[in-house]
Amino acid sequence: MASLGIVLHASLICIVLLTFFSGTASRNIANEILQRLEMVEKLNFDLKKENSNLKLEMIDIKGELKDIVNEMKVWMKSRHSQGNNKMNESNSDLQKENIKIKLEMAELRDQMDNVVRENCEMKKKWNELDDILISVYIHLNKSKPEIQSGIMPEHRTPLSYQHVAENRKANSVRSVQRIVPPAPDVTEQPVAFYAYMDSYHTPGLPIHTTLIFDTVQLNDGHGYSKHDGVFIAPRTGVYVFHWTIQTEVHSWESIEIVVNGSPIGCAASDTLRINDYGTGSGLVATRVNTGDLVFLRTHESISGYLLSNHRLRSSFSGWLLYS
Repeated sequence: MASLGIVLHASLICIVLLTFFSGTASRNIANEILQRLEMVEKLNFDLKKENSNLKLEMIDIKGELKDIVNEMKVWMKSRHSQGNNKMNESNSDLQKENIKIKLEMAELRDQMDNVVRENCEMKKKWNELDDILISVYIHLNKSKPEIQSGIMPEHRTPLSYQHVAENRKANSVRSVQRIVPPAPDVTEQPVAFYAYMDSYHTPGLPIHTTLIFDTVQLNDGHGYSKHDGVFIAPRTGVYVFHWTIQTEVHSWESIEIVVNGSPIGCAASDTLRINDYGTGSGLVATRVNTGDLVFLRTHESISGYLLSNHRLRSSFSGWLLYS
């Protein structure tokens, strides 16, 4: 429509020119105008065609962009779904592993409870056996004729502290029977002993472990034995007992003195918070009857090291004060 208007407008101009001008000049002007009009019309046609092509390309590009956007949405949705599935699977695996660990911990707690109960039962049985053993020793030492005849057994084999301790743990009771002879003259024969640990450096002794002092310096009356660490009173009287226990740095020990299985005194050493050696010592005076058993043992489980060497001696001593 626009080109038709341009042509009509140009025709009108040509008519006007032919009316006012005549001859060759007017015709030349009219021809030139028509040529230019044709060129303008052709250019306008080409522009319309190019515009139409551009519109078609734009439509194609929009379609392609729309497809790309849809594909991106589908891909992102798929990736998101896969990520959620993997996270859900990981969470599920973690939950299963957590439940498995909880079950194993519950089983371990039950096993620990059973071990604790069995340990308590074993300690009770040990104490019962210890009481029975003490009663048997007392009975034998009071009733056997060897005690009055002064027979001293020579067949006992010396044992190390560790060996004796292991045998006690394994067998609960010692099978070696001690027979302590009384003094020939009970009114004059002195009773006294002193012994120490020659070399000792052992960690973590359990509760109620009997201490054995293997080096004997004095043993008048032959009441103390270096093989089991027990003093058996040769005769009735009031005795004084003294002990000294050395401990390594950062250690804790509590040692009690026992007469026939009953504690009558206790002493402790605590170096857990200090960087130095410790010493625990105790002194008791008590009445002891003929055949009574006196020894030292751990009151609690020892934390750290019990020590004895040429600089620090752990020792045990006792003597009859009067009868």
